[in-house]
Amino acid sequence: MTVVCSAAHASSKNECANALRAGELTPAQAVCAQTLSTQQATADAYNNPGTQHQKNGQTALAENYYRRAIAILDRTASPDEAALAAHLLNLATLLTNRQLFDDAKKPLLRLLKIRSRMEGAESAGVADIHNRLGVLYHHTGSAQKAEEQLRKALSMREQSLGTNHILVAESCTNLGTLLMQLGRLDEALPLLRHAAAVTQTSTGPQSASTKASWEHLEQLYGRLIQKSSQGSP
Repeated sequence: MTVVCSAAHASSKNECANALRAGELTPAQAVCAQTLSTQQATADAYNNPGTQHQKNGQTALAENYYRRAIAILDRTASPDEAALAAHLLNLATLLTNRQLFDDAKKPLLRLLKIRSRMEGAESAGVADIHNRLGVLYHHTGSAQKAEEQLRKALSMREQSLGTNHILVAESCTNLGTLLMQLGRLDEALPLLRHAAAVTQTSTGPQSASTKASWEHLEQLYGRLIQKSSQGSP
């Protein structure tokens, strides 16, 4: 016999599980709670080896495991949104690292909606997704969309974290390098200056992040000098 979970009893896996442990569920409801727990465990059973395959450089296998974990949760009546968000982030990060930028957009857009519901539209977690989307749009040549997403991320991070946070420096770097590539050098300059200063303070003068920040700034100065010597307006 198939047991269909009602919305009232299946709205939260944790509530079902707590009631099950307390002996407060009918047999049908108990099956519902056990099914939800099993589905979550199965999703984790796919996600966990996915992370191991990714660490071992087996990215195609990792992607397959992440997609299976997401598919399992998608088939549940009331999926655990926190778990789904984690699996979507794993998939999006993997695809981005593989430079499959178009493929990475879909899980990121889903993740944006979930984090907005769970954390609020102005949260640091949502700002992170805007930043990631901006980077993807930059790589795929959608400069206007990239700038829009990166400016959102920068504004939200400044408001929630303060102007001297390392994640603000990351946003300044991403937006500054985009503007530099678009030839908007004067707009890029204060962003890359701030990114270099904050990164050096946060990670130390000899860190790889600091060196990369100063390299971006040196590249920009070189272009500004070249522009000035050519008498460009």
